[in-house]
Amino acid sequence: MKEQIALFEAMRSDLGAAISAKDQRLVVLDEQVRSLQQSIRSERETLVSAQGSPSLEDVERRVHLRDQIEGLGAVAGRLPTLTTALAELALSWTGLLQQQARLRGQTTSQSDQAKLSALQTSFLEQLSEYGFTSLPIGELTISEDTYLPVYEGFDLGFDLSASDMVRTIWAHRIGVLEVGRTFTDNHAQLLVFDEPRQQSADPVSFEALFRRAGQSAAFGQQVIFATSEPEENVRAMLEDVPHQYLGFTGKMIQRIR
Repeated sequence: MKEQIALFEAMRSDLGAAISAKDQRLVVLDEQVRSLQQSIRSERETLVSAQGSPSLEDVERRVHLRDQIEGLGAVAGRLPTLTTALAELALSWTGLLQQQARLRGQTTSQSDQAKLSALQTSFLEQLSEYGFTSLPIGELTISEDTYLPVYEGFDLGFDLSASDMVRTIWAHRIGVLEVGRTFTDNHAQLLVFDEPRQQSADPVSFEALFRRAGQSAAFGQQVIFATSEPEENVRAMLEDVPHQYLGFTGKMIQRIR
């Protein structure tokens, strides 16, 4: 769906550019039409004007030339400012290209490699625990460019069932949290799931997610789940998991009177 949306947005952009070009062409044609109409009127009046009087066509042409000269003069006056602005943009563009070249030449540090390896290990372990079946788990990896899970170099999504896609999201989010237990990173040590059991994921998988998330408390981390699952089901899944349960009856968001 993302690729289809991107395709249609590109088509819309191309159509917008074509329409803009046609509008500009229409303005030019309208100006040419008005010029020709004025020339025809001048020719007609010249044919009926008295002998020896100035040609109206010549007068109109001189006025038109004067207007053109004034317009071109105004444009010429703006050229130094535009040239300076373009030179500044060219310098900025050159600097960006140099920065991009330097970034491409950099390799992943040993510390980052270790973090990615830990993330991949956690990710694959969780997929096995959650019952992932769409692809061979051992062939999935974490991309060094995007830090997202990939299969044979491509982002996951097209070859997965809806429930397995949800499982990959669980495993990746928990995996990133778990990396922070061993390595120094910028994670807030907080993870929030809003209705994580989408696409009717298997209850066994959901229970495994609770067990995995329950390990966070021992490392000073916090995982918050918001779910509309029946209370008795949730409490049964959390029976052996360290947790704090907050139940709500009725609507959680109500009008303030």
